[in-house]
Amino acid sequence: MAGRNEIRTLCRRIKDSPLRHAASAAAFSALCFLFPLQSAPAAEEPSPAERYERTLEQIRSLLREACGKAGVPFERLGYTSKDLSVQRDEFRLETFDALISDPMIFKITCDSWGAGLRNSVRDPVSAFDALARANEAGFFNLGASDEPNPADPLSFCIEQDRRMHGIAGRDFSPEMEGTAREAFSGLPSDFRAALGRCLEAMVRSAVIMKAALSAAGIEKAEPFIYRRETDWYDEKEGTFRQPLYEFCRALDMNSVLFAGRTAVRGATKFYAFLKEKYSSPEAQAQVRPFRLETPLGRIVVAGPGKDAHEKGRYFLLVDLGGDDSYGSGAGGADFGQYASLCADLGGADAYAAAKDDPPSFGAGVCGIGMLFDVSGNDAYEAHSEAQGHAYYGTGILMDEAGDDRYTVTSGGQGFAGFGAAALLDASGNDVYTCFHLSQGAGATRGVGALVDGSGNDVYAARDDEIVLPSAQSAQHNSSLSQGCGVGRRADMADGHSVSGGIGILVDASGDDKYSGGVMAQAHGYWYGTGVLIDYEGNDEYKAAWYGQSTSAHFGLSYMRDAKGDDKYVSLISQNLGNGRDFSVSVFEDDEGNDSYTVVDRGAGCGNVNGVGLFLDLAGDDAYEIRSRESMGIAILEAAQSFFRRETPTIGLFVDAAGKDSYTCSKAEFALPDMTNGSAWVRTKNRYEFSAGWDRE
Repeated sequence: MAGRNEIRTLCRRIKDSPLRHAASAAAFSALCFLFPLQSAPAAEEPSPAERYERTLEQIRSLLREACGKAGVPFERLGYTSKDLSVQRDEFRLETFDALISDPMIFKITCDSWGAGLRNSVRDPVSAFDALARANEAGFFNLGASDEPNPADPLSFCIEQDRRMHGIAGRDFSPEMEGTAREAFSGLPSDFRAALGRCLEAMVRSAVIMKAALSAAGIEKAEPFIYRRETDWYDEKEGTFRQPLYEFCRALDMNSVLFAGRTAVRGATKFYAFLKEKYSSPEAQAQVRPFRLETPLGRIVVAGPGKDAHEKGRYFLLVDLGGDDSYGSGAGGADFGQYASLCADLGGADAYAAAKDDPPSFGAGVCGIGMLFDVSGNDAYEAHSEAQGHAYYGTGILMDEAGDDRYTVTSGGQGFAGFGAAALLDASGNDVYTCFHLSQGAGATRGVGALVDGSGNDVYAARDDEIVLPSAQSAQHNSSLSQGCGVGRRADMADGHSVSGGIGILVDASGDDKYSGGVMAQAHGYWYGTGVLIDYEGNDEYKAAWYGQSTSAHFGLSYMRDAKGDDKYVSLISQNLGNGRDFSVSVFEDDEGNDSYTVVDRGAGCGNVNGVGLFLDLAGDDAYEIRSRESMGIAILEAAQSFFRRETPTIGLFVDAAGKDSYTCSKAEFALPDMTNGSAWVRTKNRYEFSAGWDRE
């Protein structure tokens, strides 16, 4: 049975874990995507499960031996509940403690998230399920056994309009019914039936969302949300936004996520129907375009021509093709609207939203926003709350084909807080541009993901213009992007520190380029988890500070590049597996002849009670070393603190194979033992454990 040995291995690991119940949830939920059902491979070829298990065993063996060289037990590569007891808050994901306690379980779980999202890049329902599972949704995803099959599709569509009026507390007059009847009558019968089922799913999700928001006290929190004041503490006024805090505490995430899944499932089925039945000019000619106003946003069906859809509130917008333009609001749900879907069947489209515009293009604020685009070289541009964004809700953007350009300033391209969001781009040479908190980012109780299926892509967290100078360097932006989970640190502000969420960036194939400022390319901050996985291609990574799997202050990060001759560059400090202050960071490159620029506290560095692990498993690699404080080193920096001495600081560098070269930018950075096939240990005191090892 594929995966049987791996399950046994996990059982052994979990049995010995002090967090065995949470670890079980994390690890076994991982297996569903790592080992999908498939036909048995040829006898002489190992199955995917067997190959993966061999890699796990290889890594486990390497880390055990590296730990032996450093003089630290392998079981100490993580943090227990006791270690983390100094900080507790009610918003932390329960599996976080399990993941930070065991890097192997953390790796398995991250690989599962990556595999699940990669396999779901054309399936929004499966992608959403992966996000909801990571966000610890407490419901079981069953099939659509309750899907309606109306005997009278026209009356069924009109009934959904009536229900939308009821949700908004509006009367549904005979004149309104007549207008709805005329609009829906212009559709072919099968189109009308499919539309009715989609509307019913979205209305059902709106009912669930409204109930969840009302129960949590949205009425008192609404003024803050309306002004987008999502921080609980108003630094300018020196006041605490208690109603907003109470709303976040009371919000039932199960209801929020279940409402999201209900809408995404219904919208995805309708979108699949449109592609199958109404992609041809002959079928599209049978459709009479219409526009119907409802209190939850207008319903629009447009033909295959070149249409201009103005800014506004849309509950459902279908465009059958053509080079179209979209204003803000398309595929965006704001509070009081609850749900929105935009489906475009083709063309080179322009999606543009300005600053302070409503959520757009697959964005939900107190609601569920969805946008599905079949093909075309499209341009998406917005300031924020767009391109896969969720705050107290769900946001999904799926673009299946074309060389697309995505531009956002902040809070987009797969960003979520108190919800789930994804940008799914299946194919094409795409360009993703942002400044801050985008490209797979998760805030408190949020899981955000950017998933790209194929193409030579560019991921830029812009650092050429300084708009959000970082605390580390005013000459560089605070990126918090490209797989970043970020929490709220308030131990020096108002005392309400809050755990972060999960940010994931997955690229399946292509020669890609990644660039960022500070905190980019897999970064975890304050109980946040950042993940970046690139499966194939000759890729380039560049960051200024905190790049390529780093974490700070109780964070987790995982970066893996599976194949290709890759180039890694950092400009200032901390890269390639740096864990700082009770954090764990894992960097892994599986194959290829790679080049690394290693800076201060880089390439397997534990810093101030952190754990940093660097693993290069194969290839002839070149290391340019720009600091002696790197290449498998532990730096406590606080030996005088009894609290700090209680927990080890660990830094491990491992290059498993290949003919590698080590050069130093300055002679004083060199270590005599740092050569191919050697090991070096630089432990300074009994609280620091470090080792570098080039195995062959």
